[in-house]
Amino acid sequence: MSRPKADYHCIFVHQVEKLCLLGMIDVEIAEFFNISVRTLNRWKKKYPEFWQSMKKGKQLADSKVAAALYKSAIGGEYIKEEKIVPTENGHEVVTIKKQIPANVTAQKFWLTNRQPKLWKHKVNAEVKVVIDETNIDHLKNLAAVMDKAHERQRLLRIERGLDN
Repeated sequence: MSRPKADYHCIFVHQVEKLCLLGMIDVEIAEFFNISVRTLNRWKKKYPEFWQSMKKGKQLADSKVAAALYKSAIGGEYIKEEKIVPTENGHEVVTIKKQIPANVTAQKFWLTNRQPKLWKHKVNAEVKVVIDETNIDHLKNLAAVMDKAHERQRLLRIERGLDN
């Protein structure tokens, strides 16, 4: 299904930044403007202010998420107004510091992406196999021994009536 041709308007510069701040990706942005992704890419090339606004929105959204991830990874504390307590002079609002424990999953994610050589999950092991004539002769001898063993087993099964 093809979309109707949409005209570009300068107001889109402000809209696209806000859409990116909401976390929208190119496909969703194209849907919002009722255009194809191909048209969206043309707009990026043809209207530099649109492209810059889009990049700015995405970078700002990404930086907010990165900051939240970092805070989640290291934990912290915040002050919360807990309750009103009666005192001799009336009442008082008691504030309490609450601890936020560090999030291990956030720590792993952060470290595997920031320092992949040290923290990646996949280990690249390099194994070299050297095959020389000695190894090939040894394998041929093993194969012959295995063939003889299989033949003995077959004959024993026949002898015991286990093999039809």
